[in-house]
Amino acid sequence: MSGLHNNHGVTDSEKLLCRLCEATFLSLWSYPNIFKDQFSHRPASHGKEICDLLVVCGDDVIIFSDKRCAYGSSDDANRDWSRWYKRAIKKSHDQLRGALRWLRQYPNRVFLDPACKQALPIRLPAGDTARYHLVVVASGAKTACQTAMNGSGSLCIAPSVNAAERPFFVGDIGGDSEYVHVLDEITIRTLLNELDTVSDFVAYLNAKERLLRSGKVEVVYGEENLLSIFVNSTIDGEHGFAHPDTSVYVQDGLWRRHFNSERAQAKRAADQISYAWDELIEHYVRHFNAGTLLNDNSPDYGNFETGIRIMAKESRMNRRMIANAWVSWISNAPSEQIGIRRWYSGDTGVVYVFLSMPRESEESMSSYVEYRSGYLSNFVRSVPAMNPDCRWVVGIGTEPTIDPCRPRDLVVFDATKMSDDDWAAARDIHEQMKNNRIGRPTPRVFEGHEYPKDTHPQGFAIRKVPRNSPCVCGSGKKFKKCCGRPT
Repeated sequence: MSGLHNNHGVTDSEKLLCRLCEATFLSLWSYPNIFKDQFSHRPASHGKEICDLLVVCGDDVIIFSDKRCAYGSSDDANRDWSRWYKRAIKKSHDQLRGALRWLRQYPNRVFLDPACKQALPIRLPAGDTARYHLVVVASGAKTACQTAMNGSGSLCIAPSVNAAERPFFVGDIGGDSEYVHVLDEITIRTLLNELDTVSDFVAYLNAKERLLRSGKVEVVYGEENLLSIFVNSTIDGEHGFAHPDTSVYVQDGLWRRHFNSERAQAKRAADQISYAWDELIEHYVRHFNAGTLLNDNSPDYGNFETGIRIMAKESRMNRRMIANAWVSWISNAPSEQIGIRRWYSGDTGVVYVFLSMPRESEESMSSYVEYRSGYLSNFVRSVPAMNPDCRWVVGIGTEPTIDPCRPRDLVVFDATKMSDDDWAAARDIHEQMKNNRIGRPTPRVFEGHEYPKDTHPQGFAIRKVPRNSPCVCGSGKKFKKCCGRPT
């Protein structure tokens, strides 16, 4: 099983997209330049590229099509835009549609190489559970857009606009089918740097789609400004958009104000500890690809991808809290006796178990690893007796050392499929642990705010545009005859 470490794209823009996604989605689930064996009756060398990047994590599948095209400089602005739109956006849109059809119809005929010999090493989700997200990354219009719109250079979003005819505006090009997100060289960087986990990025795509298809948004001046509203707003405890009652527009400058605020700077500083969790996930991926995981004979080895996928689907805020627990534990683990700590991620129904076990000087590594893995596996199966509402238990076993290169155990247990015998065994092990101080679990809870500097965001919100007022784009026309005009 391998991801971005084997392929980093072909063009410069594809390589950039790969690097951004490697940092955001991690390497095990990101696959550049995917191919299909479109002619099954011909030699496999006839493979055709499906998309520029495919991200698969659980039921979420993100399909990227990347195009960098030079922008024209003639005296006809509409013609320059129309030509660029067809090459950079329309062509990508067509590729995404074809990729989506193929992945749904032939999920077993997807390959990593044009010879179609290396099958996609991860299983695509079933059709009834799969959630597909289509993303166009169109680059090359930044300078022209800056000149015309006097903004950051990112494209504007106007759901009711015919994008092929309106320079620097993109509408709902997906029509009545799956929503197609159109990003550019500015917004792809901004989104993946700010929403740098699968869960956070997908949550934004879903919330954006619901908002823009509500029929209430007239125009968004740069998607980064929509992102500012998303990260500063919560609905039922989650980031999102409150659907407006009237037609609105999203003004320019919101993202700059948010990014430079003391509130956002404090969040970025607090998030630094969370990247220890990312490093732990990549640690497992490296050892898995190298065949050096310690418990490779464990019956739970087949759950490896499930385990680290559970770890990777934690949001950035959850990772901050879990990493706090992990780092503080491994840094202070007892050096002469067994120590266990468990951490409950209530948002995802996952309990993480951290086991530290010293090795006797005369004990062989193989017998030590076997005992440690078995001990961790038994304890993981007892956790539902302590947390009956948990869905998954992920156990991490290690020696009492902070050596980042040291291989660690990984044990995964599905608590939703427990039999009566499993529950009885869980309760028995739990009682044994209660009566045994060595190996007694130490729960720890870390609390905190996503924005440690608990200041409210400045007033920006989504604003209503009077239809007879001058258009906010500076054209001099009334809003109803410019950005607010119907298709």
